[in-house]
Amino acid sequence: MRDRTNYWRSRVGARYSRRRLLRSAAWGAAALSASALLACGPKINGTGQGAAQGSATGGQPQSGGTFNTYANVNLGILDPQGGSAASANYVLGSAYSRPLSFKSGLNEQIILSRETEGEWAVSAESPDGQSWTFKIQPGAKFHNVPPVNGHPIESADVKASFTRAFAKPENTYKSLYPMIDPAQIETPAPDTIVFKLKSAYGPFKETMAGSGVELMPREASSGTYDPAKVMIGSGPFILDSFTPDVAYVLKKNPAWYKQGLPYLDSVRGAIIPDSAQALAQFTAGNLDDLKPGPNDVNTARQNNPKASVISQTNTMSYAFFGHMNDPASPWHDIRIRQAVSMAIDRDTIKKVILNNQATENQIVPKALGKWMLPVDKFGDAQQYYQFKPDEAKKLLQAASGGPQLTRFMSPAKNYGPAFDQMAETIVSMLNAAGFKIQLVPIDYTRDFIGGGKGALYGSYPADALVYSADALFANAEETLASHFQSKSQRNKPQVSDPKLDEQLEKMLSILDETQRLQAALDIQKYLAGQIYQISTYSDVVFTLIQPWVHNYYLGESNQSSSPRYALPQLWLRK
Repeated sequence: MRDRTNYWRSRVGARYSRRRLLRSAAWGAAALSASALLACGPKINGTGQGAAQGSATGGQPQSGGTFNTYANVNLGILDPQGGSAASANYVLGSAYSRPLSFKSGLNEQIILSRETEGEWAVSAESPDGQSWTFKIQPGAKFHNVPPVNGHPIESADVKASFTRAFAKPENTYKSLYPMIDPAQIETPAPDTIVFKLKSAYGPFKETMAGSGVELMPREASSGTYDPAKVMIGSGPFILDSFTPDVAYVLKKNPAWYKQGLPYLDSVRGAIIPDSAQALAQFTAGNLDDLKPGPNDVNTARQNNPKASVISQTNTMSYAFFGHMNDPASPWHDIRIRQAVSMAIDRDTIKKVILNNQATENQIVPKALGKWMLPVDKFGDAQQYYQFKPDEAKKLLQAASGGPQLTRFMSPAKNYGPAFDQMAETIVSMLNAAGFKIQLVPIDYTRDFIGGGKGALYGSYPADALVYSADALFANAEETLASHFQSKSQRNKPQVSDPKLDEQLEKMLSILDETQRLQAALDIQKYLAGQIYQISTYSDVVFTLIQPWVHNYYLGESNQSSSPRYALPQLWLRK
């Protein structure tokens, strides 16, 4: 029998030359070939094994200096409620604040614990899961920028911010908190805000630490300034300047509520779209951190032997799906879903494309720690996640009289070369099992997002599968409800399953975390058997940091979240 690993290695190699991979490498992508790094030079931390050498405290923190980082795109949308602002989040995360945040630190296990702590809120309490009272952090203020001029954060700002968020049709983030009715937000005192939710919602604290809840001053709603042009938040840094295609500069917020922080005077983010140029700038000492592209990791390490390397779980979860609400869709037939899943040789993808440096995301991503149900806990459904090409062919033949899958749509050159390689390899594996399906590259902005009307929101042909990456949700409950609840705007497979809806509603109402965890695991076991969506491996994310960088705290590994956690306590000693 032909060695399937060598077979697929040759198939992938024939389609993807190193030059092509380097051309399409994206900032923030994880490494494909890290195996050589393990054999030489300072130790690379394995995922979850602690902080790299350069991120140790290194003695008493000292204030001052400029941290030089980079982004591969312009900032795009400055208004955090102005739409999908992923390109701006690198700055937004440091300029704006949320009610709560997830704990960060020098060890990834802290991130995987998903414990919350206060940002502008010092506490969040609820007697019944429906009425939530937040107390505002004493001394928390907005930036000292006209016309806000550094006034204290008050409950009126919070209510105005959420009201504005729901009123903006282009704000795609509001779909993440459907439990909120802004008209039912109460302001009994300047330091007290009460959310009267539509129903009991157990994981509300975690939702208030996620994306899309950045606080805007009430002046943003009154029209006294334009948030699309001026950033006024309450975070540790203030946007000082932005020159398109050149750089953005953040300066220290001296009035941040955490006294003594941040240590840095400023942050300069160069706009460097070319990964080779970013590597060159890091090697020359002009950049303080680097997120190398897949084929750049070895070169980056060899050129920078004193740099430390951090490896992290990839919070981006790669998965594909088809239509569940259209009987004309082949995906509506569970035999097709089972056949597709068993036609994929997951172990070979992990070895050939990811060099065994992989994040094993499932229905819930691994970055959510204990909330992810691994494959070996799928029960009877585990058989459908094993490579069984003969069984796949039998199921496909049994379903041959119905509609057929013909397209595998994927946002090309958006998530990095590893993702693109996996898309083409999955298509090859499906066709080897008897499918007749073609890879169809689509544009991320035009076709996938489409202003709220793209494939992300269910607009794709009935004969198609759509492969995409999902950023990390605030919690497992939000992940499950957003992806699979029939009323969710982000229900990409367009699932309408009354039994599942009942399970999801019950889970969301549970206040006890232990009981809610068990409910989430039970739902994942049910979903494993239904195969509404198929997850694949993700890369491991690598970051190189210069030896003079200290206290580089780990946060969520995707590019839009890391600086939010890394910058406030980071300090330099050159």
